[in-house]
Amino acid sequence: AALGPRSMVAATSAARAFRAVRARPLLAAARQLRTTQSSAAGAPVTMVERLEQMSVLPWHRSGPMRLAGMFSEKQFQCAAGEDLHRLCVKRASDSSIYAPTMGAVDEERFFARFQVKGLHCWLVHVRLREMARSKCEHLFNELMERLWEYDAMRDIVEHEGLELLQALKYQKELQLSWHGLVQSLDIALQSEPPREAMAEVLLRNVYAGPDGDLP
Repeated sequence: AALGPRSMVAATSAARAFRAVRARPLLAAARQLRTTQSSAAGAPVTMVERLEQMSVLPWHRSGPMRLAGMFSEKQFQCAAGEDLHRLCVKRASDSSIYAPTMGAVDEERFFARFQVKGLHCWLVHVRLREMARSKCEHLFNELMERLWEYDAMRDIVEHEGLELLQALKYQKELQLSWHGLVQSLDIALQSEPPREAMAEVLLRNVYAGPDGDLP
């Protein structure tokens, strides 16, 4: 059956985001996450920038931090993971994703908003596959920890009003759904051409209602 306009728009949005992630190195993307006000003031905005700034402080200030391992490869990866999480959340909040005439994702549904954030994390992971594992392992772990800690658990409790036990159960459901989404996207990405296959995956995993009903 032919795909509807919403699923085609979703595929286009995903393709654009995919190209955006591939278009720049990950650390450079993290460094570009800044606001006009703070950039104008010259203050570090990203965690990577803060680490870089502290690493060049006079030895009597940076020395103890260096001995403690604050400027290790792992710490810089974790900092970049935190910055990229912010970038994913920012892009997942783009109004065009939810506009009825464009992405048409149901902004009222927490599940749909979360899946969009998870989609952007998957796009980062696709980019990371081109790098040596040692260069990105801690980065991606930090990114995913923040996805589950802040965008899942915290938001479920604070914004959706669920009790802790309910939130833990719902978080597990979100994890299962996210893993199903990205596994299906990995398969769709290998299709020729991938656009329609990815649109079908997004239709089932982002647009479908609680009962599986499609728009």
